[in-house]
Amino acid sequence: MNVLLRTFPQSLQFFFLQLLKENSIRLEHIFVFLRIFSLGLSRYIGKKRMAKQFWNPSRETP
Repeated sequence: MNVLLRTFPQSLQFFFLQLLKENSIRLEHIFVFLRIFSLGLSRYIGKKRMAKQFWNPSRETP
């Protein structure tokens, strides 16, 4: 890795490192958003399923 970095000029190294850092931060934000969104969606679907289970009109009334 060190040999690879020495082959590029210093400014190009800086450019690639900055690009890598920005992309990794962006990916981290995307994954955090997806995790929060999927948790909320699964909670919503679970509540909807429970509501259908309890309030299903085709179910016999005691």
